[in-house]
Amino acid sequence: MVESLEARGYGVGMPGYDREKWGFDLDGENKAKGLILWKLQSPHVRAFHLSWTSFFTSFVAAFAMAALLPVVRQNLDLTAADIGASGIANVVGAIGARVIIGAICDTVGPRYGVAGVLLLIAPSVFCASLIVDRGGIIAVRFFMGIGICIFVCNQFWSGTMFSPNCVGTVNATCGGWGNLGASDLGGKYFGMRGRLWAYFILQLCAGALSIVLGNVDDTLGGTIAVMIVFSAFVQSAEGACYGVVPFVSRRSYGVVAGMVGAGGNTGSAVTQALFFADNPGLKMSTQDGLVWMGVMIMAVTCTLCSLHWPAWGGMLTPANPSATEEDYYLSDWDPEEVAANLHIPSLRFAMESKSMRGKANYAKYMAENSVKEGSEDSDVVIAKDIKTDS
Repeated sequence: MVESLEARGYGVGMPGYDREKWGFDLDGENKAKGLILWKLQSPHVRAFHLSWTSFFTSFVAAFAMAALLPVVRQNLDLTAADIGASGIANVVGAIGARVIIGAICDTVGPRYGVAGVLLLIAPSVFCASLIVDRGGIIAVRFFMGIGICIFVCNQFWSGTMFSPNCVGTVNATCGGWGNLGASDLGGKYFGMRGRLWAYFILQLCAGALSIVLGNVDDTLGGTIAVMIVFSAFVQSAEGACYGVVPFVSRRSYGVVAGMVGAGGNTGSAVTQALFFADNPGLKMSTQDGLVWMGVMIMAVTCTLCSLHWPAWGGMLTPANPSATEEDYYLSDWDPEEVAANLHIPSLRFAMESKSMRGKANYAKYMAENSVKEGSEDSDVVIAKDIKTDS
């Protein structure tokens, strides 16, 4: 099968590729069509593990001090406003860094991005032991927060190593082991519209649970129980979000991932400043802050209804029958770049992403090409389309 695909110009002729040892097939971009955690012979699986461990390391560095703040506050004689300012600085540090790291990933790749960020934040972790005043803790937490931008590298890395049929699950798992397939379950049967609905429902529930959390303050047990469920929905919504992000733009995937991540950090800083900082103008209790945060989450979630892909549709809008994935992804390239064949990766991604039409529509597409869905020759049809269009 591998030899026949190579003979037709398909991209599975990857050095060292062994279907029996790796346990999964490759698509037209040499991306893995599955994830088997213990198959370390595969560079895809090794990249997955390196991605999430580096992300975990950066988060430990960014948020470890939060657990020590009561002690730090007492030792340095800090006020509640000082602690709040350091928390905002911690998040603000990641906003610009996530935008920049997205462009770096697009330019030199995620490995150099991860290595550079970890080397950059290491001195700030060391300097945490040297803090003596308010300015010190704000500066150190700002630079520690830069490490959160590794989340963009994390999502970019896994997104470039795994095929559209499983990238949602991989991104969610790699990003936090929280979603574990929810977004891809919707995508498997209903395509992009299913992913959007899964994202919408999960985030809407997170907002509703935040409101509940703000009204459950009578018992510690009840508060903890609601907080656990709330956190599960938050992490699931984040995973569902990054199950959608890879399909916004193939050419500018890193920039898009960075902008989305930076938007999340911006929202976090704004939320903390509005509802949880020592703001004498608002004079809001923590419980009231949780309620209004939930209202804001639910309101922002409703904007998902405006998302629309011409070939796939949106939550409430149908697809355009005449639109194709190639039209959408190749619109990022001008005629000169197409003539130089720079568009080929986007073209291959467009062909592989046809599963986002939904199971029924994708089966129809495969039937029109006289190929049974899931058969070995189904990959050849896509490869032939790529050669013809290029």
